[in-house]
Amino acid sequence: MTPIDAKKRYTELFRKFGAQLRNPYRLRAFVTGVVLLSGYCLIYIPLNDRITELKAKLARGEKSLAIAHSVEHLRKQYQTFEKRLPTTDAKEWTAYLLNGLRRFPLRMNGVATQPPCNLGPYKVVIFRFDIQGTFPDICKFLSWLEGNERLIRVDSVSISSGKSSKSASTGNRPQNSNADLQAQITILGLTG
Repeated sequence: MTPIDAKKRYTELFRKFGAQLRNPYRLRAFVTGVVLLSGYCLIYIPLNDRITELKAKLARGEKSLAIAHSVEHLRKQYQTFEKRLPTTDAKEWTAYLLNGLRRFPLRMNGVATQPPCNLGPYKVVIFRFDIQGTFPDICKFLSWLEGNERLIRVDSVSISSGKSSKSASTGNRPQNSNADLQAQITILGLTG
């Protein structure tokens, strides 16, 4: 086929096609197809990558916003008990607890401290008190610990019968509320 024949052939096809487009329904269908194809090629394909990129940015932004709300909520929670977290050391804690113990008619037989250890983001000071006194006085001391302005956790309490003036003289087990009891109390003090 020569270039002239090819040109003639294309010209003939173009005329036939133009003759087909004289029908208004076929012309509408053709124009609609051309508009849709050009819209897809000229608008959707270039913007599809941009849309995908913006969706990824939106997802990252929503995740960051959720984290920011979570941090804000945690800060509000922290502010409610921030004043209850002293930034003190074990010596100050010991002095504080001993001052609290002096409020009650209890006898201290010993105190043992352990080095501060980490509990999450906080440090915990651990104490073990060996005290002696009556049951109501020991209960009052435990109530003071639980209702304290500092964050204190009573980890364990062990109470055993001790000596009282009545039981020492008679040799019988005391049955009254004034009997001396021995208590070993393990306390965790939370610091900031």
